[in-house]
Amino acid sequence: MKREGIVWSETVVHGGAEPYQLALVELSEGGRLLVRIAGERVEIGERVRERESASGYPEFEVNK
Repeated sequence: MKREGIVWSETVVHGGAEPYQLALVELSEGGRLLVRIAGERVEIGERVRERESASGYPEFEVNK
């Protein structure tokens, strides 16, 4: 089952080849998780969901 939650905090990391966004997500089932955001940039309070990740790290996207 894919996890879902709400963005609690976010930042953009500028380092390496390309900037990327990290977010602290408050999960629907409880707890918080630091994740990488894929696709469009998210804002605090926005709903997100987990997606498949080739990196092995949690990766979330906007929950449309």
